Amino acid sequence: EIEIAGYAPPLVPLAVLAQVVIETPHFDPQSQRFSATLAVLADGTPSQRLRLAGRAVQTVPVVVATRRLATGEVVQPSDARLTRLRAERVRPGVAERLDQVLGQQLRRPLATELPFHTADLSAPHLVQRNGAVIMVLEAPGLALTAQGRALEAAPLGAVVPVMNLASRTVVEAEVVGPGRVRVAMGAVPVARR
Repeated sequence: EIEIAGYAPPLVPLAVLAQVVIETPHFDPQSQRFSATLAVLADGTPSQRLRLAGRAVQTVPVVVATRRLATGEVVQPSDARLTRLRAERVRPGVAERLDQVLGQQLRRPLATELPFHTADLSAPHLVQRNGAVIMVLEAPGLALTAQGRALEAAPLGAVVPVMNLASRTVVEAEVVGPGRVRVAMGAVPVARR
């Protein structure tokens, strides 16, 4: 990002083909300040030279929310956009690519135009706490299902305690899909919390 104080662009008639040249550029990386002469050369008009000085500010890519998002929402493509912000204003852990954010679930609310922090994102929960689930027990030549209740919210692949509604037994099961868990053969009941 370039900051130029008091810059007024040179005026050139629209019908004239103009060439713009930067002369004697100088940049100081320590202070981030630059200076140069802008020369405008146009047919049939006197050449114009304008002294420029300013500051170059480093920017970084950042993913920001396009609307207010609540805890638990899964980020959709219309909910996020990539922009650039000044590096000194960006804290560590901010998402820099859309693929870090899209399809993820928010752990805390986020206001419009604020950046997504990767620590505030997680895989979406496919089972909800106290939500109904189908418990599946599979063995060679055998498949059993039962109604259950997840005792915790969990994403795909996570292990979650589930209560069998018929026996009231709590076992650990792996989340295999929305509202669906797989109980391991020989699963041992776990102590209730």
